[in-house]
Amino acid sequence: DFVGNTCTGINVILCLDRLGKRQDPRFQPAIDAILGYSVTKQDQVRVQCCQSHIWDTGFVLSGLDAVKDEGSQEPILKGAKWLLSQQITDVAGAWAKNVSAKPGGWCFGDRHKHFPVTDCTAIALIGLDKHLSNFHNSEAGSLGVNWLCKMQHESGGWSAYEKFQDSLPLKTLNRLLKFKDISDGLVDRPKADVTAKVVEALARWRTDNSEVVSVLNKARSFLLKTRNSLGLWRGNYGINYLYGTAFSARALREIDQAPNPEWASPIRHFLLSKQNPDGGWGEVEASYRDESLIGVGPSSPIQTSWSLMALCACYMGTANELAAIKKAVEYLQAIQNSDGSWSENHFLGTVFPNMVYFRYEYYPIYFPLLALEACQIVLSNQSN
Repeated sequence: DFVGNTCTGINVILCLDRLGKRQDPRFQPAIDAILGYSVTKQDQVRVQCCQSHIWDTGFVLSGLDAVKDEGSQEPILKGAKWLLSQQITDVAGAWAKNVSAKPGGWCFGDRHKHFPVTDCTAIALIGLDKHLSNFHNSEAGSLGVNWLCKMQHESGGWSAYEKFQDSLPLKTLNRLLKFKDISDGLVDRPKADVTAKVVEALARWRTDNSEVVSVLNKARSFLLKTRNSLGLWRGNYGINYLYGTAFSARALREIDQAPNPEWASPIRHFLLSKQNPDGGWGEVEASYRDESLIGVGPSSPIQTSWSLMALCACYMGTANELAAIKKAVEYLQAIQNSDGSWSENHFLGTVFPNMVYFRYEYYPIYFPLLALEACQIVLSNQSN
């Protein structure tokens, strides 16, 4: 099998074919692995570049309320048990070269144990802690939390796959051996949106683990240092500042336990000024190259959800904020499909901005749920 994406398998197949080695014992398994990433719809077969089972399951669980009725509880618990079974506790991957910790993370999909991901681990921890009553004090929870703490970079942030080493050899390697025209393509540097998700997870364990408190304080400094001149955060895995700012705002809210004007005021000002007349928000991909387009674009259910998550994290109770939130909720309600989902036409996930973009089929379902949950809390507190 291959490391979480079809690119590796395709390269193996092409190399074996060019060498005239179709009978090689690796050839057919490579074909089978590629087909394992395929989706068949009517007369079409589409091959995904990767699969996000764990990432999506963690977010789905995070977006669902803890329900008590048996009909709804059964699939939620089934999903939680599956997610728990995917924790990596028996393989120390490449990350272990720089980190002294027991394995305890989760990966992006479900077939590459050597490559657990910090923010995927964070989302898994949040989803499991929300729905499994015994998870908070379990060995699985402790392993995940400890692994994340040990993976923190000295800057206070987190990379996705490794504990980043800011050394001269790595800087030289990155400068000389570029992947296409992508800067830092060979070195996994700490990123705000990755860090933010880790913070949101670890904050749930701060009262039970003294190490977490100091880890969160370092992370706070990292997030504040990585803002742009508008007080926003670039999205490395989603388009763009609406994504990076949404999760960074939620993380800082978890650390400070209340909106702090130092970081909340610029976010509120930005979001209130960029809301579209229909109540939604959007941001075009070109904002990676043209800063005048930050927060500019047609309304999108996913990007509206990210914006609502950020606005709720910064909420101070002003009339303008309340009106913006209500208008955005009305927008989401108006465009919701009859089956409860939302339709999204844009490719809003990324890993290499300006080059590689993804479409996540579950994004227009669980992100509106997360946003509406945050709005419900805000509006409930307002009425009280």
